[in-house]
Amino acid sequence: KIMSKRGRGSETTLLNLEALENAVPWEELGADVVDPLRRALDTARRERPATERAKAADAAREATFEALEDEERAEAACAAYSAASILFADATLAGGDCGGGDEAVDSEAAALRACDLAMLRGGVAEWATITEPVVRAASAGAASEARRLAVRAAVPRSEPEPVCEHMGGLSAGIERVDARGLSVADFSRRYLESGTPVILTHAIGSWPARTCRPWSCEYLRALAGERLVPVEG
Repeated sequence: KIMSKRGRGSETTLLNLEALENAVPWEELGADVVDPLRRALDTARRERPATERAKAADAAREATFEALEDEERAEAACAAYSAASILFADATLAGGDCGGGDEAVDSEAAALRACDLAMLRGGVAEWATITEPVVRAASAGAASEARRLAVRAAVPRSEPEPVCEHMGGLSAGIERVDARGLSVADFSRRYLESGTPVILTHAIGSWPARTCRPWSCEYLRALAGERLVPVEG
């Protein structure tokens, strides 16, 4: 619905620009970062064409690179980078030039990537609310396809729960308990507090990942195939 209100090249922004501006620690940044970011914000406020807004936002992102390498300015620069990336995502989704062949697909993927980079750099808690309108709009097509796949592959709730074989002989002698009849209080008293090992059965049979939204490579690819996911090792 959001996408349908914005044609290719739309000047309308999905963002709360005031919230975005307030999230940037301007006083901690130098003119080399502040000026390009102010220009990018100004193009969004004046509802300039999407391609112009995308170029201004991309220039603001590039202006943060040197500051990101400076230990004393890195934290503030991360916020500036996040703000510029979100402005870029919004403009790109509206039809700003992001390169590539299939414009509709590329713009959605580029917008999601820019939002993910903004949150990876600046923090999910700090930027998720601001990015949400763009993420929702860019993900609309993927979410619809994922729902179609989920309906097609839904697993009946009565299907037997699979038995995990990964523990091998390590599970020998460990009590197996049906989780459906075990309260949190009983679990804490009987096993958690004493450190007694237990294997819980029938604990995930009602999870959406196994019923109404069964996970598969096809489903996950449709739902989040364009998203960036941090991996810690």
